[in-house]
Amino acid sequence: MRRSVAVIGVISVLGAIYLFFIHPLSDKRLELKETLSDKYMTLKKYDTLIKEGGLSKEELKKVDKELKEMEENIMQFSNESIALSTLHGRIEERAEKAGIKISSVRMRASIKYEFYVGVPIEVEAMGNIKEISSFLKSMDSGREFIKIERLDITKAGLRAEDETLRIKVQITGLTKI
Repeated sequence: MRRSVAVIGVISVLGAIYLFFIHPLSDKRLELKETLSDKYMTLKKYDTLIKEGGLSKEELKKVDKELKEMEENIMQFSNESIALSTLHGRIEERAEKAGIKISSVRMRASIKYEFYVGVPIEVEAMGNIKEISSFLKSMDSGREFIKIERLDITKAGLRAEDETLRIKVQITGLTKI
């Protein structure tokens, strides 16, 4: 009987050791294996990124070149009033080429961005659809960075045969000061 109690005691001790020490280690081992696998996959992604870094350097050079070309198109003046008057002159020049007649020009308050300043001008003019289209195309195809923020086109005359249109447009030029 002592022997059977001793065998049961040894089996109980071995069961307790397995239950409290060895079995939790296998769970911990699986958890560590998953963590290691995740870290290995992350490392593999970084390795791929580093190996393909040559392509990204070429792309960065291309983007840098494009940015330099774009910066050449930004008007560069010593102050905002010179930028406004220059933009006003370019608008009048293009309106004259297109054949529209400017009735009023209003300078608006400048808009300050982090490195640039937007100089808005509101123009009211009259012309037919072809002239207005030509004016807007010339403004769009110019080298300087401009943005047509508002555009209202209404019929100027009351008669049906009158083709004259009234245009009210706000044009903002981007300048570096």
